[in-house]
Parts: sequence; structure tokens; C-alpha cells
Amino acid sequence: MDKAHLVEELLDNPRFVEWVTKKNHHDDAYWEAWTRHDPARTEALERARYLLLTLQGELPILTDQQVKQRVQAALRRAQAQETNLRPISTPTPSPFYRSRWLAAASVVVLLGLGWLIYRTTNASDAQVLYQAQTQEVVQKGLQLVEVVNEGTSPKSVALPDGSSALLSPRSRLSFPHEFEPNQRQVFLEGEAFFEVTKNADRPFRVQASELTTEVLGTSFTVRAYAKDADFKVVVKTGKVFVFSQSKTTEVPTSREVEGLLLTPNQQALFDRRQIRLSRSLVEEPEVVVPPTVNQTFTYRGTPVKEVFEALEKAYGVEIIYDEEVLAACTITAELGEEPLFKKLDWICTILEATYQLRDGKIIVVGKPCN
Repeated sequence: MDKAHLVEELLDNPRFVEWVTKKNHHDDAYWEAWTRHDPARTEALERARYLLLTLQGELPILTDQQVKQRVQAALRRAQAQETNLRPISTPTPSPFYRSRWLAAASVVVLLGLGWLIYRTTNASDAQVLYQAQTQEVVQKGLQLVEVVNEGTSPKSVALPDGSSALLSPRSRLSFPHEFEPNQRQVFLEGEAFFEVTKNADRPFRVQASELTTEVLGTSFTVRAYAKDADFKVVVKTGKVFVFSQSKTTEVPTSREVEGLLLTPNQQALFDRRQIRLSRSLVEEPEVVVPPTVNQTFTYRGTPVKEVFEALEKAYGVEIIYDEEVLAACTITAELGEEPLFKKLDWICTILEATYQLRDGKIIVVGKPCN
């Protein structure tokens, strides 16, 4: 059996979970015997143990360099200890000390989030984390429903609160048979588009491996395939809060986690290796609130301020510019159904200006008009 399956079996084992989470030292001998003479079991046990402790928030985040230094130091200490304790006449280390050496190295390696936050390209870690997170919910006494899309077309999923998900192929979604009173939490591996029923008293949370998306009521897409180096959240309507978090049992405060607030036509990209979130506009912003007066984006000597305000309202974006510099500028054009960025290209050509995209905002720079 490979290590990934061993880890999943351990996470499903109540005896192991209790041993780790409740520090039940009466079982130390049992688990030492279970790993003895078997490096694969030793590695799987420490990996599962680390996942559980991380979910409880008991382990720190280390950089790759710190992990490397600690691994080297642990190996030196373990090797020195083994040499001092081993009889000189014994040419090979005893199984007991070899197990201790391997376990020490495994623990130190696992102290960084290299296993957990995809600093490597090992997709099984995200799958193991999905398993650990859902198991954590089951241990709270909730019954989970899992939907797997093994087909080639999106699959519609009805959620207990009236919300819905469109589950992409090669994806799976788990959720309680009935949501908890204070929150609505689902677990995703893969990609899904969610349409969430509004409920201010019960936030809706999508846990996709180490990425969490929280909303009150909106529509958005989460892409989080285990093999991907980057995760993505794209907002269609409403607002969502995106942050990186492995622990699922508690809702973090703003002081505990740094995240991004996304509005329509914005997206968040989560770099799993660097553990970094960034915000940008989607490639082709769509009209989310049609303008009530100018349905066709037709302008005749219209002040640029009014043009930008109409675009901001229609696309739900923020356009930043110097109002004093462009105060005398007007626009005469028929922008029609062209994409937002094409509209901006034409406007900037008329104004002899330029625009940049920065942190999900549009920044226009131009000169005064005569």
C-alpha cells in the first residue's frame, strides 16, 4: 500500500486520531510497534500526525530554508545518538534506533508546510488534506454527503440551504446533510461554480485544500485541482472574502489571517508554493449591472467623469484617475457591446491617455484637455 493510502487510513482511524489530538500516551507502544521495521509506515504516520496537528493550529509555518536547516541538524543529532548508543560490535543499526532516526527526520521535514501547502508538485497532499478536513467535520457528529463528477460535463448539485453548485469534471464536493446553525461549509477538490442563497447570519464557506472562500450570498467560481500549482477564485456577482487557511473548525478573525475582498469581475490567484494571494481583474470583464440610462454606451460630448462612472457601475470595477487633470475632457463615441478593455482602449486613444491594471483596479493616466 502506498503512503497516500496509509495516511488516509490513519486519518480514518479513531484510535490514531485520539492518540494524536488527545495526546494519549498509553498508545505510544502500539504505534511504535506499528511503524517498527517499516519506513513507509513511519513516514505515513508522521505525515498524518502533522496534518492533524496543523488543523488544530499547533504547528508553526517554516520557510524552506528553515526546514532544510532543521532536517540537517536532526539527522546529525540522530546519527550521533545512534553511534553513541550502538554497540561497537554491531555493524548495522538496530531496528529501534533506525526507526527513531527516520522518525526524527520525518518530523522535522513535516514541520514546514512543504508537505501541506504544495511547495512540491505532489498532488496527493491536497487529496490527503481534503480527507483530513472532511474527517474533522465527521468527528463533530455531522453526516457528510459527497458528490463526485466522473463524467465529461458539469454536474448540478443542490445544497441543503437552497444554494447550488455546478461541479466540473474530475471534481468532488462534500457538504453536511444539514448545515450548522452558524455557518454553511462545503469542501471542494477540483472546480465548481456556486450560486449562494443570501443569509447574513450563516456565512457560506468553500474550503478548497488550504484556500477558503467566504460569502454571504453571491455567485463565484473556485478552481482548486490537486495537481494545480495555483488556485483561483473568480467572482461573478456580490462580494467574497478569500484567505489561506488549513484549519477548518474555527472562523478566523481579521487579525489572524490576511485575505482579499473580491468584487465582481475580480479574481484571486493563490500561489501554493509561495503561499501568496494576489488580486486582478478577469481577462474579459462582463456587465454585471446594466446602466439604467445609457444602455448602448453611446456618448456625445459626455464628460469623462460620467463615462467612467457608467463603466464602473456596469462592470463593478474601480477606475482611478486625476479628476482635476481630466476635468475638461469629453467623450464622443459609440462603444456598444465591445469588451471593457476595448472600450478603455478607445477612450484612452481619444484622451491620449494610458491605463494600467493594478490589484484589481484600473488606473488611467492622461494630460489635460484643451
